[in-house]
Amino acid sequence: LRFFARQHTLVNLKKLWKSLSGAVKAVGDAAAAEGSGYCYSEKLGYLTACPLRLGTALRVSVALKVPLLAATNDLKALCQSLDLSVTQEMGSGGSVWNVSS
Repeated sequence: LRFFARQHTLVNLKKLWKSLSGAVKAVGDAAAAEGSGYCYSEKLGYLTACPLRLGTALRVSVALKVPLLAATNDLKALCQSLDLSVTQEMGSGGSVWNVSS
């Protein structure tokens, strides 16, 4: 399953998290009502088809508009040093980058 929470204006992270966690809970509750649920191990945490997400099953991605940082630093190298993935959005003039865990 994938859940998305997105804001295009001034970002309120608490509001985004509340919306996202509410959706995850609603799906979990509906699955439980049908006798199913998220795959979970006491030893390993949440289990997914992607081994990189083992434990939390969480992937966080943000689009950042950072023209000055991108112009003065090697943003790809900086993100790689933090074990983050980064791609540049096409047509953004080099100022919008997608960074994810």
